[in-house]
Amino acid sequence: MSKQKRYLMKISYINQVKNHLQDPLFKNSYFLMANMFIFSVVGFLFWIIAARLYSTEEIGIASAIISVISFFSIISLMGFDISLIRYLSKAENKQTMINSCFSLTILISSVISIIFLLGLDIWSPGLKILRQNYLFGLLFIIFTIFASLSSLQLSVFVAFRKSKLSFYQSLMNTVRLIMLPLLYSLGALGIYASFGVTYILTFLFGNKLIKNVCSTYTFIPTMNTNLIKKMFSFSVGNFIANVLIYIPSNLFPLLLLNILGAETTAYFYIAWTLSSVLLTVPGSVSKSLFAEGSFSTEKFRKNVFKSVKLSFMIIIPSIFVIILFGKYFLLLFGNNYAKNSLELLIILSFAAIPHTIIQIYTSIKRIETNINPVIYLYTIIALITVIGAYIITPKIGLTGAGYSWLIANIITASIAIIDLWRK
Repeated sequence: MSKQKRYLMKISYINQVKNHLQDPLFKNSYFLMANMFIFSVVGFLFWIIAARLYSTEEIGIASAIISVISFFSIISLMGFDISLIRYLSKAENKQTMINSCFSLTILISSVISIIFLLGLDIWSPGLKILRQNYLFGLLFIIFTIFASLSSLQLSVFVAFRKSKLSFYQSLMNTVRLIMLPLLYSLGALGIYASFGVTYILTFLFGNKLIKNVCSTYTFIPTMNTNLIKKMFSFSVGNFIANVLIYIPSNLFPLLLLNILGAETTAYFYIAWTLSSVLLTVPGSVSKSLFAEGSFSTEKFRKNVFKSVKLSFMIIIPSIFVIILFGKYFLLLFGNNYAKNSLELLIILSFAAIPHTIIQIYTSIKRIETNINPVIYLYTIIALITVIGAYIITPKIGLTGAGYSWLIANIITASIAIIDLWRK
């Protein structure tokens, strides 16, 4: 092969890469993946440090509290995070729409947190530590509010097709690595407080970043009822869907804490955290697909196939990496984690394959503003996962939770494929 031909092939390859990275679907997908990668790496390092400094029981309790905060932040959004992606790019008054969603989220997250604390004896007696001091309870409310607002900010960046800003925002998560050893004396509360302080800093930084896409933006408590009503039906449908899909990940720690104890909950939480890195791929790609479809539907069908291809090109090799090196990843947390979490980690990793199909399917339905099929699928996932885990886990141990999640995803992905094939 001549030098000139090799040179032309090299130029052609470089141009292909440039065109690939300039495609809004791919560009925003990669930034969202990078965002979640930073979050996952920080989480990975965070729990390694925690495993060295804190007892297994303290990690189990803290992971349950963090899961509750995450679950409540999802409820507090009321689906308006999805509505922002769908409607914000074409809204006449973007600041009013953003602030109305923020204000509603603050109200809902405050009410939910207070109700949870008041009924702690009923919901989760294992977390009575939150009632031992008024300050602990107050921080729980504040952390839940800012966790919710930070999630809502991500939707603002995605709606403007500027996911690189969410990547910059995600860098703030590194702060929790510094906070963790500083709050060591607080035990389990030190772990969850490290998360909470980061939520606050992330929101404050995110507020400054929003000015890059909405130059006149200022956070002012606002409640435009007309805008809320306009988005309400679509938001409520997505709210129900989001609550359902996050039920397993956020209620598993509470379920296992009550059935198998704090130590086993810690083993589950580390395996789930590692396997969740894979789920960021279809999550990021489908969110970018949704943003592109909301902006313009001209190339949506083509973008769907591109999204599926990109997701599997990353996920399949990643699963083999986990099979081969998962034990060594877990050894970073300690021998007990490698011994008790490896099988669960592999099972959870395989679930990423059907979960990819489900994520792409939900983006298609959301573009069509047809949220009912999404609710049906997520209901099936939640029921099979939680009920299955409740029945199987006491009999076969920790892996019961993993098998329940895998089976639930396989069944719902099959339903999604059948529905798409018919059309």
